[in-house]
Amino acid sequence: MRYEWSADVQNALRNRFNLEGFRPCQLEAINATLKGLDTFVLMPTGGGKSLCYQLPALVSSGNTKGTTIVVSPLISLMQDQVMHLQKKNIKAQLINSTLSPEEKNAIMRIFANGELELLYVSPEMINASYQLGAALKQLHSNKMLSRFVVDEAHCVSSWGHDFRPDYKTLSILREQYPGIPIMALTATANNRVQSDIMHNLKLNDPVVVKQSFNRPNLFYEVRPKKNTMIKEMQQIITSQYRNASGIVYCFSKKACEDVAKSLSDLGISAHAYHAGMNAETRTRVQEMWQTGRYQVVCATIAFGMGIDKPDVRFVIHQTLPKNLEGYYQETGRAGRDGLPSRCILFYAYQDIGKIRYLITSQKDSTRELKDTQLEFLRYVLSYCENSTDCRRRQVLQYFNESFDAQDCGRQCDNCAKGTANNSAKVNATAVAKKIVQLSLSLRGQPVTMVTLIDIFMGSRSANMIKFGFHRIPGYGSGFQLKLGKSEIERLFHSLVAQDIL
Repeated sequence: MRYEWSADVQNALRNRFNLEGFRPCQLEAINATLKGLDTFVLMPTGGGKSLCYQLPALVSSGNTKGTTIVVSPLISLMQDQVMHLQKKNIKAQLINSTLSPEEKNAIMRIFANGELELLYVSPEMINASYQLGAALKQLHSNKMLSRFVVDEAHCVSSWGHDFRPDYKTLSILREQYPGIPIMALTATANNRVQSDIMHNLKLNDPVVVKQSFNRPNLFYEVRPKKNTMIKEMQQIITSQYRNASGIVYCFSKKACEDVAKSLSDLGISAHAYHAGMNAETRTRVQEMWQTGRYQVVCATIAFGMGIDKPDVRFVIHQTLPKNLEGYYQETGRAGRDGLPSRCILFYAYQDIGKIRYLITSQKDSTRELKDTQLEFLRYVLSYCENSTDCRRRQVLQYFNESFDAQDCGRQCDNCAKGTANNSAKVNATAVAKKIVQLSLSLRGQPVTMVTLIDIFMGSRSANMIKFGFHRIPGYGSGFQLKLGKSEIERLFHSLVAQDIL
């Protein structure tokens, strides 16, 4: 369907963004916001979300006119996007806490005069800056505000993987600026999070635009985390990705430093990136990596959000992600150019305990939020422990998207080894009941899970005899089962994750 603004949209696409065509769903989102409608955009990382609001900001022939306000969570993300827009001679600026008063006043002056096409701000600025609020009200009264854009909109939802309280207060946009359309965009939101975002932002009967979450060019793999992990990383990188860029996501700042040093010692150009480094160092590392002079960045999870580097060939998780939404977003930074890329997660059950402790020890978190985060962690555990079902199907199922494992094309470790469609299903309810009965009989005793498994499997180790575990009812009850020790361990892990044990 053609609209009065369609020619201007095509002109902006070719002459301002140097593109020949749209990706799936982009034009639908662009037309919706140019009609002046609220819009919810769900696209995977690399799907082209930014164009859905950057291009309409240049079109004045629609039902909206004036400046587009983009609310974004990270300074680095805003800086990267504004830099790329300015290179295209697009009138874009950002306001954040790093600007001097003189710089901020200069930008506010041209913004208040309606001379900007896009202004990027943090949610904190929307809530706390009197100067920004006054300028917004002036533009609103002059009918020079075209739309509000809430990027990384999953931050609005307490059910999302990266909830930020300042985002939740963005409901004031609807209250204080009636009639101004809102566009919310995210790459990671299941049905519950989507509904929460729309409710919290007070979206009015929004046009919902969704791409498939499937990234067919990504190969998903889970490996056991052993003492040889660093050596495995080095072998993967040197044998398959000698001249390619990659990211290693790490558990902590210290882990970033340690992994980077270990890989460097093995001849790989690896460098740490985390919040403990000063801004100048972080910027240098990011630029050196983006231009290919550094091969690998060892980073905490914030790295890579919004960075325009399409040729990342591998993403490695040195430890568990806290949730599948975060995992999907982080792995999504690989292969944005559509070429084959690899996503490897090193898994050790012991890492679950570390993350569980981090969640439960948060002093500024509510009980409800902690329970939600623990629930997310259980999904991660299930994904890692599942060595039979298609990885792609598991991830897409979490996002409420149906997927036939036959269509994976052997693009995950389980499908590649043929287990995804050929494994027999076993009802383990009776076994689980025996495990629970055994644990109840040991209540109050300082027994580790390893010991509990040994008791269940009827181990004849010296400790079993020394502490009398061989006389406990239920000792050896798992020995006669048709399940191997690895399957029994997975069952124990699952019961712990579900707070049954």
